[in-house]
Formats: sequence, C-alpha cells, structure tokens
Amino acid sequence: MTETRPSVLIVGGDGFIGKSLTRKLQTAGWSVYATTRRPELVCPTRPFLDLLRPELNVGANTLGNVSHAIICGGITSIATCEKDPIGTRKVNVHGVTYLAQRIMESGIDLMFLSTSAVFSGSSESPLPLDKPNPNCEYGRQKFATEQILTAFGEPLKIVRLTKVVNHQNSIFRTWISDLRYRSEIFAVNDAYVAPISIEYCTSFIEGILFSNQRGIFHAAPSSAMTYYEIATYITLKLGLNVNLVKAIRNGQEGTYVTNGAQLGGVTNDVIVPKQPSPTEAIDNFLHLYCKAHV
Repeated sequence: MTETRPSVLIVGGDGFIGKSLTRKLQTAGWSVYATTRRPELVCPTRPFLDLLRPELNVGANTLGNVSHAIICGGITSIATCEKDPIGTRKVNVHGVTYLAQRIMESGIDLMFLSTSAVFSGSSESPLPLDKPNPNCEYGRQKFATEQILTAFGEPLKIVRLTKVVNHQNSIFRTWISDLRYRSEIFAVNDAYVAPISIEYCTSFIEGILFSNQRGIFHAAPSSAMTYYEIATYITLKLGLNVNLVKAIRNGQEGTYVTNGAQLGGVTNDVIVPKQPSPTEAIDNFLHLYCKAHV
C-alpha cells in the first residue's frame, strides 16, 4: 500500500449506485478505483471488468492499491433475470463469487450489496439473521451469492438494500408524464415498496464500510408504501389532479409489480444515518426529476 488515504475498489462503477458511491467516497477523501465495462473510460483508476469473464480482469496492481472493496455490479433487472435465468446467473452468481474470492484471498475488506428480494415480502420486516425465502429469480441469485460468499469462511459485510429510487425511475416518470397530459394512471394498491434515496443508501454504505463490524446489515426506510399511495403522494406534491390516479389489484390492467420486502433490524448505530421515512426518498426523486426537467 503506497497511499495513506482509505482506498476502495467499487465493482460496478458504471451503474447508478456505483457512480453515486464513487462521488460520495471521493468527496469524503477516499481513494477510489471504480471498474468499468466501457473501454473508452479505462484508466489507472477505472480498471476494465466484465463479470462474464472476471478471471481476465482487475489485476494484482489494482488489488494491491486498495484496502476495501464493494461489489455492486451485476444485472439488477428483475424482469431480465426472469427471462434469462441462466445468462444472468453467470454474472450475478458465478462472476461475482469468482471475483469476490480473489478479493478476499488478497486480504481486502469486502462488502457485497444484496437486496430485500432475498425475502418474499410475505413476512413483515424480516431481520438480518432470518432465513431468506426469495420468490423471484433475482432474489434467488442474490441469496445464492450470499451463501457462497459466507461459505468461503472469510469475514465480510453483506448490505441488503430495499428499493433505491433515482430520478430516472421508469414507473414514476411515466406516471408524471401521463398525469401532466391529464391521462389516468393505474397504481397497484395491494403490493408494497420500501423506497430509500441514493443519499441514504450511500451514507449507510459508507458508515458500514469504515466500521470494524462484519455480518449482514439492512438498509431500509421506517415503513413501506403501496404503489397507489406513492402515486397519490406524487400527484398531490406536484399539484396535479389526484382523481386521475386509479387503484387496481396487482395483475390488473396489464400491470404486475413485485411485492417488495420491508426489512427489519436496521441498525441504529451512530455509524449510519437515521432511518428515513419512505416519503423522503420520493421527495428526493421529485427534486432530482424536476431539476432535470426545468
């Protein structure tokens, strides 16, 4: 190690969370190496990595420069994982675990970002040590990766996230566009989502990253909301016609959403920010969305 600053490798630096983490940690004084799949972006601090062939990437020079690593790369689309379980598993399970083992064998402190989808959403606020019961392919892949990493026998940090909302969220953007054209929107009132902002997400990760704690951690808001409740909230906040929001059951009007699990056991330690309300994430989304569409 030649640097005195804390140093971290972010696997998945091209993604929304990866980019946000890079900015967050650089601002906080970290030396950040963020992987990329885009050849034109490759440089000493942006090593090339393709999780389909992790054995060919991220050389010893990069691993020798970092004390911490965060794996947030992979295929996160629930729909894509359902359509191509074999192909996505090659990335989300095989590619990730191969790289993770190499990182852990190098003595690097590892954090793996997982998901609330390892739970079905049928039980209320499962705790970190509760037995996962995923009912979607994405959740099954994340749980399989958790199991393999834990079986390596090296201490690591697993952070399960609920829904991280960003201003490009397709459902919310479509709702706003339709509402502004005075079109009715249909929102499911029997499925829940537990939204958190990217600011809370990255602050939580930074707190856990710099701690000496190992194990499983849950990052989640104080409560969950139905999609109908979120649609109504967004409509009222924008001063649009709330009568255009129509409640439907999951599966009606060609609309199907996954019931997002709300996580319990969120640490109240001083190393992480106070657990937010779900509307804080929606307010953050509206702020970023409106800023981008002035």
